[in-house]
Formats: sequence, structure tokens, C-alpha cells
Amino acid sequence: MVGDDWKRLASYVVARRVELGYRDRGAFSSVTGVTARTLGKLETGRSVSAPVLAAVEHGLRWEPDSARRVLGGADPLVQGQAEMTPNLQEMTAEERRAVLALLRGMRASA
Repeated sequence: MVGDDWKRLASYVVARRVELGYRDRGAFSSVTGVTARTLGKLETGRSVSAPVLAAVEHGLRWEPDSARRVLGGADPLVQGQAEMTPNLQEMTAEERRAVLALLRGMRASA
């Protein structure tokens, strides 16, 4: 697609693959079911199909549509990342005060 940044996605895919301990495409291929040759296309910045992107996202432990996010200029979402964001409305008053104290401490030491 016009405007999609496949080279950018390639760098994210390689970095995340290595971060997860898959040093080569062959090892990652066995996890995703995507051939090493097709992974090579993706990792060198060439376009691949939506089913391939979905399999790679799953293998990288990214949320669905993260590859499209990267192609569009945003960052991928790691599975469970959304749950790590605290919801202040669901916190007790004591929990909110603790979070605020932590943030103030971080700002003071910066």
C-alpha cells in the first residue's frame, strides 16, 4: 500500500524476534508456521499478506493489527500491554495517592 513503511516494520520485527530469543529466521519460522523465505521478505522490507502478518504478530506476542500500526507510523502493542496501564477510576483513593506520590518522586529525581 502507498504510504506503508515496510522497512520500518522490518526493523521492528527483527528487533522483537531477537529480543524474544529467536536468533535466526528458521527458529522463528517453526513457531509462526511462516516459511523462512517469507520471513526474509518481511525482514528486508518487502510486503507480505495479511495472514502472514497475523502469524508473525502472534509469534512476536503483539496484539492483532500491530503490524498495521507500525506500517502507519505507530508502535506495536505487546500482548498484555494495555492491561499494564493503570485505570485511575478503578483505583481506591489510597492507590491513587500512592501512584501520585510515586510520580512526584520520579519527577523530583529527574
